[in-house]
Amino acid sequence: MAINKQKAALSSIFAAIFLTSLKIVVGIFTGSLGILSEALHSALDLCAAVITFFAVKFSDQPADSKHHYGHGKIESFSALIETVLLFITCGFMKQWRNCFSAKMWN
Repeated sequence: MAINKQKAALSSIFAAIFLTSLKIVVGIFTGSLGILSEALHSALDLCAAVITFFAVKFSDQPADSKHHYGHGKIESFSALIETVLLFITCGFMKQWRNCFSAKMWN
């Protein structure tokens, strides 16, 4: 079962790479800020997929002398990291919007 979770996480990484790359190329060629913002969103998904892959990989390790109950809690910690990434992205997007707001140019 551990291998299935790792395969799913790895396929998620490849899908995120493909989508991010495609959106960046299309966004640059069309000059669309909407598509470029979607590329940024997909890049965040890529980061989350990479974090998930490593969390799944490490959480399936058996218990050892330092971790008597195994390594399963790393999945919860990785979810916390992904949540922090979301908050950082929200703050970045808010600042981006403020930089290009109509008030700035009046």
